[in-house]
Order: sequence, then structure tokens, then C-alpha cells
Amino acid sequence: MIFKAPYLTYRDIGKYAEDFLAKHHPALELPIPIEGILEFLNPLAAR
Repeated sequence: MIFKAPYLTYRDIGKYAEDFLAKHHPALELPIPIEGILEFLNPLAAR
């Protein structure tokens, strides 16, 4: 099975990143809680 990834421009990637941060860390304060976001996205990782 061949997986073909979509072509994304830098603008597309920036938009995805902005949307992701707006949803998961809207305060945009530093430091960004990466561990908390990853645990939220993958509940099995917390076990």
C-alpha cells in the first residue's frame, strides 16, 4: 500500500499550526505545555 502525502505550502502549514494552537493553547503564553497537549491528543500515552 502506498501512502501519498498531500502537498502543503508554508502558508498551509502556518494555518494548520495557528488553528492547532488556537484550539489547544489559546492563551499563547510561553512555555507552551507540549506534554499536556500530547497527552490530551493521545490518552494512551498517559498510562
